[in-house]
Parts: sequence; structure tokens; C-alpha cells
Amino acid sequence: MNFELIMVSLINRTLLLLLILTAVMAICGDGKRQGGETCDDGLNDKVGCNSSCTGTVKGWSCWGGDSTQRDVCVMTCKNINKLKTFDVSEICDDGNKR
Repeated sequence: MNFELIMVSLINRTLLLLLILTAVMAICGDGKRQGGETCDDGLNDKVGCNSSCTGTVKGWSCWGGDSTQRDVCVMTCKNINKLKTFDVSEICDDGNKR
């Protein structure tokens, strides 16, 4: 074998390895559950799925995601103040008075 054939073979093997690694790697926030992800809503903003895509943020429930589509997330606890308006200063309000 000459040097050029060896280099082409090495480059082809390297590209193949990169393609395989890219296909297997999980990227949190891309909206696709991959690798060890249990939740991926396509965001990385600490709302819905947590920032490591290993669960949900307190007060949120997410479902329906897989390797082709993102999870759908909704708040699971009330977040309403005494005036019955949305209170953006609270992450979650369970109704206690503490």
C-alpha cells in the first residue's frame, strides 16, 4: 500500500467513527430523548425538563417524548396568588401559608 491509500483509509475510518458518535450522543435541549435522557422538551431553560434532561423541574410534568419528538410539559401545581392572578415571582405555590 502506498501512503495515499493509507491516509484515505484512515480518514474514512475517522469519519465513520465521528458519524457513529454523533448518532449516539445525547444533546440535552434538542427535543429528542437519546442516551440517558428521560425528558427533553427542546428547551434548556429549567422549565419543564431539567437542565440535564434527567427529569422534570419541581412543579412540572412532561410526557410523550422519544427519539423523534420532544416532550410536552405542563405545570402540575397551582401558581395563583390570593387575587387569583398568575404570580410570576413564585416557581410553584402549593397553597400553604409558610
